[in-house]
Amino acid sequence: MDAKSALFLKYFTLFMNLLSDCVDTVEGEKDPTNPPLPPRPRMAAGKLRTLRNATIQAMSNLLSANIDSGLMHSIDLGYNPDLQTRAAFMEV
Repeated sequence: MDAKSALFLKYFTLFMNLLSDCVDTVEGEKDPTNPPLPPRPRMAAGKLRTLRNATIQAMSNLLSANIDSGLMHSIDLGYNPDLQTRAAFMEV
């Protein structure tokens, strides 16, 4: 793996983790059967939506700028079993 591909993967993984945290926080608040999450700073739903949209935009820009090395890392997300992840990939 060359340096450009490794750097892309590093940042793309960072954004995927951030996107996952946004989805997990929203899902945890919706489902009353889930055990309470550990105390974390709470964000308003509007701010989470804004953060999610900004994260998707950042991932899209990252992929557009590095399409040659980024496509091989990101194409699998279109087949992810998690519907939220698949939907986010379709936006990217």
